[in-house]
Amino acid sequence: MGLRRSKSKSLRTIFIKYILYLGVFITTLMLVNYLVFGIASIGVYPANYSERIIQKNYDELKNSPKVNMDLLTPMCNFGVYSEAGDFLYGNFSVKYIDDSWDNYRKGKNTIGLSDYIISIEREEEVLIISYPLSMQFTNDGLRKTLPNAELTIIFSFLFQLFILIILWSNRLAKRINSELRNLLNTVEKIEEHNLDFDVGVSNIGEINLVLQGIDMMKNSLKTALEEQWNFEQKKKEQISALAHDVRAPLTIVKGNVGLLKETDVTDEQKNYCNYIEKSSNQMEEYLQRLLGQFTRNYTQTVKRAADNKRRYAPGEGSIPPVLLSRVSKGVPPLAHDFACKV
Repeated sequence: MGLRRSKSKSLRTIFIKYILYLGVFITTLMLVNYLVFGIASIGVYPANYSERIIQKNYDELKNSPKVNMDLLTPMCNFGVYSEAGDFLYGNFSVKYIDDSWDNYRKGKNTIGLSDYIISIEREEEVLIISYPLSMQFTNDGLRKTLPNAELTIIFSFLFQLFILIILWSNRLAKRINSELRNLLNTVEKIEEHNLDFDVGVSNIGEINLVLQGIDMMKNSLKTALEEQWNFEQKKKEQISALAHDVRAPLTIVKGNVGLLKETDVTDEQKNYCNYIEKSSNQMEEYLQRLLGQFTRNYTQTVKRAADNKRRYAPGEGSIPPVLLSRVSKGVPPLAHDFACKV
């Protein structure tokens, strides 16, 4: 029985296909994240949002009697100082009050790790505003928990990418495992000494080649066992014929010698009769050993056939059902199984 033909693809083609699909999914994921956070800016302030608001309200910040947060963004902090550097009012933290003035006097435009500062000279006052130059969430709770929306978006994308790769890898692994299952089932059946089955096909070319090789090996093994059984069957017939041809004359000779010894014979004739009887017993013993050795070989052959779950139709060249059942239970063949009748 041969393998059924199946349209199969090579592992190389399958891997390339999965990699291309994975690339398409990654590109789509990047576009979706870009549209959501880059263009639509859903729930996110642009990185330069505070800077734009400050530039827009620059004149009011410079000329208004008092600065308040209505002219700034929620991400901004400010402080109003006298020309001597005394802090007048604002929402700077205690830590940043002195640092902001020192950086202003030194001409620096940054404060802390990621905030920028801008100064506006008012009448007898100096307004210093700090703001982040990075994307920020519009939600106050999110902004306090995740002050850097850009890093959050990047890590979120990497997490999505990781999940996508894991899911896609699992899909590929399941497909390959499903194809390998057919191969493993075939091997398990052979391990169970079952050769009467059809080897399946695979959609993967390389696995299909392995299955074809196993199918050829299975068929060759099956043919070899059949040939061995036929050989043993022919040998059984030859030995049965030999046993019949030899034992029948031996029985006649031994019977005649026994009759001859009962007659009035000389001592010399009696010695000859004893010699003939002894030689006949030796030949019968040798014949019995030959039959015993063949019985053991024959038993092993039939038992292998039983273990391999062979199914032979009754008729010439088949294993006798009684003998097959007897050997499968560990009972050796009986003498009459070999048709050695005299």
